[in-house]
Amino acid sequence: MKALVRYGLADWMRPLPFASLQQFFTSREGDVIAEAPMAVRVRLVLTELGPTFIKLGQVLSTRPDLIGVDLAEELSKLQSSTPPDPPDAIREVIIEDMGRPPEAIFATYEPHAFASASIAQVHHATLHTGEAVVLKVRKPGIERKVEADLSILAWLAEMSEVHAPQSKQYEPVALVRQFERTLMHELDFNHERRNIEEFTRRFAGDPTVRFPRAYAEYSSKRVLTMERLDGIPGNDRESLQASGADLNAFALRGANMYMAMIFRDSFYHADPHPGNLMLMPGGVVGVLDCGMAGRLDERLRDEVENLVLAVGQADVLALADAVCRLGSVSAGADHDQLIAELSDFVADYASQSISELDVSEALSSLTSIIRHHHVVLPPGVSLLLRTLVLLEGTSQLLSPSSAWAR
Repeated sequence: MKALVRYGLADWMRPLPFASLQQFFTSREGDVIAEAPMAVRVRLVLTELGPTFIKLGQVLSTRPDLIGVDLAEELSKLQSSTPPDPPDAIREVIIEDMGRPPEAIFATYEPHAFASASIAQVHHATLHTGEAVVLKVRKPGIERKVEADLSILAWLAEMSEVHAPQSKQYEPVALVRQFERTLMHELDFNHERRNIEEFTRRFAGDPTVRFPRAYAEYSSKRVLTMERLDGIPGNDRESLQASGADLNAFALRGANMYMAMIFRDSFYHADPHPGNLMLMPGGVVGVLDCGMAGRLDERLRDEVENLVLAVGQADVLALADAVCRLGSVSAGADHDQLIAELSDFVADYASQSISELDVSEALSSLTSIIRHHHVVLPPGVSLLLRTLVLLEGTSQLLSPSSAWAR
């Protein structure tokens, strides 16, 4: 509560009938901070509140239809990098889950993490059969903290719907429930392991795409052992350019992979930022961090295809119908005004060639129209739109002249 007041984000709580809360409004802290744009203040306060709230912000960044494009873009900058836990604490987690210390399981094990985030940290190791692997280990105590934070969020969501009617259009209670399911999945590394295994099966016949092998026999709810892929990370632009590889072809392979995931499999990697894609020998696309994945059921996939087709054919009425079928439309929505704004959207983008089209800008524009008319999209569609925006940004970084990037 103090943090919300300090960042000037708690005014909506003034009507809540709890004397214990009102003490925090007796003075205004952080006047300088409060002068920053609202979106920046939201990102800063979520960072200060810790892992659960950072994850909440990352989930909200996938819902520009609810919170707006500007805030969603700001929240997409949230980083969960934190100092690693002590080696002894991580060793105890491995012993508790695997029944043996890491030195007995692996031929070599590096006790000091080479990467650390809010929920887990990552260590190098080698199997007795010689394979180089990485261990993703959940930090001890994080589940209890997350559960406590989730109970606070649930209470705030319920209070806001009762005492701050303007919040109801954002469905805070439903949003917190969705967030809880997402976060509980992320805390259980068995879900990520199964995602890796499913992606591997679906791309088994494609030599241009590579997912790390997941070792089920060395994995658990809190420990995930994966093959160590060798290559150049997508966020190391200097090394990519120095490699001499055809970066246009590399970016195109990544885009084709995503189109196959979405429209062929209806199951896609939902976090395509540059650090999660790797240039491997032979121009192969290596894919890392499969913890966040999206699924589209057949109906949603068909509706997304109808939406894309309507834009391509400049069919405004078909586009309006697709938008309304995809989302939940408020009773007071002005259908004629929606059609007028979609007509302008089609006029702006449908006539552009592939080389001219800015996919990110087009999707952001469409999302702004949808939000303005209080059309609430299903979480799966919002996640897909955000994934496509991220994918275009990654493609531009990998190869600004690639067709997908423009």
